[in-house]
Amino acid sequence: ERIENAVQRLGAMPADATKRHKPDILNKLISLLGQPETGDVFYSSVGRALAAWAPKDEEVAGKVGAIATSWSENNKEIPKSIVEYLISNGSPEVALIIDSMWIKNPETWSEQYQSLGAEAETRLIFHVADSPVAIKKSAAGLLRRIGTAKSLPALRAAKGKGDAELDQLLNVAITTIESP
Repeated sequence: ERIENAVQRLGAMPADATKRHKPDILNKLISLLGQPETGDVFYSSVGRALAAWAPKDEEVAGKVGAIATSWSENNKEIPKSIVEYLISNGSPEVALIIDSMWIKNPETWSEQYQSLGAEAETRLIFHVADSPVAIKKSAAGLLRRIGTAKSLPALRAAKGKGDAELDQLLNVAITTIESP
């Protein structure tokens, strides 16, 4: 509990605070992510602390991305603060991490998927073509917001498979993408 409180205080530090122990603190935060089953609230606090202490740090983001990828491969829930940290650092792993979380719970992870913009389009096109209907519906909604002409063939091909609601969502996505 003492460590968790300290991590929360680190995450709340103002951006202009003196950070002379920054390397040691970052190493400790990364090592805390490696501790087994500490808890989602704790990991969320670590993610917020990382955002405060290493907002644009490729090296730290790479280490955090590797840990998050491992969690994703082991079907472990990844706190949004960790994912948002990876998004803000342009981590190459983040698209696949978000995709694996989004498939399990599209409503919870759609905002993060959308924040990837065009980077997510190819994966969403795949889901429109080859996923269960509920995932196709969510993918169509996301493509309505971030899709480009690249999405149109897959959106058109997914129509007419017997689900009126899906067809409506696909039509809205197509119309929105085609609109100037």
